[in-house]
Amino acid sequence: MTSSRIAERRARGFTRPKNAEIDAEMRRLDATNIVISIAYALTYVVQLWVLPLVIWWMGSREWWWLVWPGAFALFIWQGSRLRALENLVHDAAHLNWSRGHKWLNDLTATLIVASPVMQVLTLYRAMHGMHHAGFGSSLDPCMARAVMAGRITRGNPLWVRLWAAIKIVPELSADYYRSQFDRRSYGPVAFIVWHVIVVIVPYTVFVGFADAIGLWLTFWLLPFLIALPIIRALAESEEHDYGHDGGELQATFTNDKLMWRILIHPAGDAWHAAHHVRMTVPAWKVKQLHELLVRSMPEYRATLD
Repeated sequence: MTSSRIAERRARGFTRPKNAEIDAEMRRLDATNIVISIAYALTYVVQLWVLPLVIWWMGSREWWWLVWPGAFALFIWQGSRLRALENLVHDAAHLNWSRGHKWLNDLTATLIVASPVMQVLTLYRAMHGMHHAGFGSSLDPCMARAVMAGRITRGNPLWVRLWAAIKIVPELSADYYRSQFDRRSYGPVAFIVWHVIVVIVPYTVFVGFADAIGLWLTFWLLPFLIALPIIRALAESEEHDYGHDGGELQATFTNDKLMWRILIHPAGDAWHAAHHVRMTVPAWKVKQLHELLVRSMPEYRATLD
């Protein structure tokens, strides 16, 4: 039954260039580097950790004219940085941190990017595998969410997409948290332990326990519960258009305008179409893949705005 439904998947919509030089460049881009992947991920974790302390420091000096607008902007920014961690969980699910050592790939990604966003890498890998194997079929979980959102795509005005994202968040979030407990996942426990060890305890050393809890609630937990799901839903509405008549590539998009690739599609997700052409390129090199495909693949160039 499963194999027949996978057979319903959308056609790829492209043919990889048959060129020795391009093949060699693709293989070079495929190469993983665990040190670079860890460093790349830590740039996002450090932002998440440090910036709330900056707001606290400004508040301690009673710079309220900076604190209030800064806190609002940081609330959204923290949601975006948490989305970056989710995108790096996706990267690790493809073994793009360390392809030759799966245990190292999974351990480092779990400790650095999966636990802080309540993801279990093995469960995510199984679910996301169906997105690629059954793209556009009844097994594609991304298409199921698109249907739930009313098939909103980036062809709709931004305010329509944003409102659709806000409306769908409670249902999607409830389904996700329910599944975490139904499957007796260790995700919630890892989430709590990570946040206590990495955030609350060190913050307590710097600002005291009460302020540490306040910072964690305001700039970690609430962005995780509110800003992140909205950004995620908005981002997913811009990655694919399942109503498109073409193949997988034609139904997948690049969102690399400056603000979008920083705020909505961080950590390599801006070049989502390139990822669907070649899933084995690490997030920190996917822009290079995009540039190679622009030069070498007419079908890819045709999908760009």
